[in-house]
Amino acid sequence: MIAPDAFLAARARVLQSHPSGAEVDFDGGVRTQRSLGPRQRFHRLTAGALRSGEMLLQPRAGVATIAGQSELLGRLAGEGGADVLPLTIDSFTRQLDFAHADALWREAEATATPGLLNGFPAISAGVAGCNAVVRACDRALQVRHGAPDARLLAEVTLAAGCSAFEGGGITYCIPYSKTTPLEQSLRWWAYVDRLCGLYAAHGVVVEREAFGALTGIMIPPSIAVACSVLELLLAAEQGVAAFALGIGQGGDLVQDAAAIRALDVVGRAYLRRHRPAHRVQVSTVFYQWMGPFPRDEAAAAAIIALGAAAAVAGGATRMITKSCEEAHGVPGADSNAAGLRLSRAMASALAAHAFADPSLIREEQHWIERESRCLLDNVLRLSESGSLADGICTAFDRGQLDVPFAPSLAVRGSVWTQRDARRAIRYREVGHLPFDRELRQRNDRELDRRRERDGDVGATLRALAGAVDDIFPIQPSRSAA
Repeated sequence: MIAPDAFLAARARVLQSHPSGAEVDFDGGVRTQRSLGPRQRFHRLTAGALRSGEMLLQPRAGVATIAGQSELLGRLAGEGGADVLPLTIDSFTRQLDFAHADALWREAEATATPGLLNGFPAISAGVAGCNAVVRACDRALQVRHGAPDARLLAEVTLAAGCSAFEGGGITYCIPYSKTTPLEQSLRWWAYVDRLCGLYAAHGVVVEREAFGALTGIMIPPSIAVACSVLELLLAAEQGVAAFALGIGQGGDLVQDAAAIRALDVVGRAYLRRHRPAHRVQVSTVFYQWMGPFPRDEAAAAAIIALGAAAAVAGGATRMITKSCEEAHGVPGADSNAAGLRLSRAMASALAAHAFADPSLIREEQHWIERESRCLLDNVLRLSESGSLADGICTAFDRGQLDVPFAPSLAVRGSVWTQRDARRAIRYREVGHLPFDRELRQRNDRELDRRRERDGDVGATLRALAGAVDDIFPIQPSRSAA
């Protein structure tokens, strides 16, 4: 755990980095959090979903002004039926470019238009502005962003009454930043987790979440599981009391359902084993397809429906929804609400039916768990002579943890993935991952079935084309008869 003196010294510097830091008062933040209504406390809604088995739905949404953000969230709750809501942050704020964010926010507020901001500039709005959005909503609000350094963002938004905060030292560094050193990102996020731990010590539970979708393109489930579970262990170390383990839709129903189940099992097991003194409410969150969407509305709706089916089959606690406008830009309120309703309708229609082969899911879950434990156990061995953060950095440096298609210089980029005959994501090349022979052979065996189907001639070219299909989906022809 961060030493109190070190945290206070860092906190003084963080709060001085922008004028909004002067608005932050921890005791006032505790009072604000305690004043929230029952539907505004994220972890309580999660606890209810864990008890009932009913999945929470959450969209993505962020616009530039207080009035616009409040109206948008109100429509997503009312017309879309969202159970919990996001406060999605703009790119300038994510990159700590506060000067541009401030100027564009003032312009947006003056003109009542978003201008060049692609989300809500929470630091520019300050504690009072963020609290105005919180008070305008009767739903719990989570901060979603993508910032490697989110310390001031956490201070401002938690003091304003946001009751959940997404991201982590691995999952908001490796997929989002090329040059941020991983060890620096882990230190910054230890600060965020420690701040949430202090709130928890004062009776206020802020739910944290690992962004398990990572790059969103051809991510093997075991890598996502390992990264999310490591984020959980880091957060528990700092006193976090509620944590959502995240994973993204891969595209194969069986593998996605198995991945959600494996995420929950492995997360809880490693928390009990390696942080036995920490009581943490653990849940799972499933992100609908994070790769490029087709421009055809029907094809986009099919992806959304398939994601909802996978979330139901896997028993996800919460699902992040998408819209049919994803290929055209930031979705509008109507399309975003429609995506929520489509997801709800699909989940409701399937809730009482056994529509996926349980034996296939169990088998896939077994192998995902084995791969995940192999990756996690190796990191924990590397941590024995130091901290968990040290072990994580060493594993990435050696390529024993790796993330495909990541921009970060902290990854080796030696892992190559490919879809098998069922369209499940497998390891074509494991790079330096510490998999044993049986795990490697199993991946080869599943890919061999695809080669048998496709034939030998041109198999390599077809594999490459298959990867490109995931990055640039082939669009249905509108002129076809």
